[in-house]
Amino acid sequence: MQLIFATIKPGEDGPIVANLQDALQLLLDRGVLLPNEEGARRKASAALEQERADQIFSDVTRKLVGIFQEEQRIEASGVVDE
Repeated sequence: MQLIFATIKPGEDGPIVANLQDALQLLLDRGVLLPNEEGARRKASAALEQERADQIFSDVTRKLVGIFQEEQRIEASGVVDE
């Protein structure tokens, strides 16, 4: 996994998106994202796997980025920015 740089937004694709998705998957696997919702984590992980295979920033990636932002108490835009 590489450092994640801003700005990455819905609709983008390719290796930079796959790297972001790998980071999100790691956060799900470690229970950092959705820490008290094991079922939701499993469901999100399975859905993210498909987007990761396509390397596209679509609905699941956007939602997980937004959840991460909310949990970090920053504006939940669903866009990876500074």
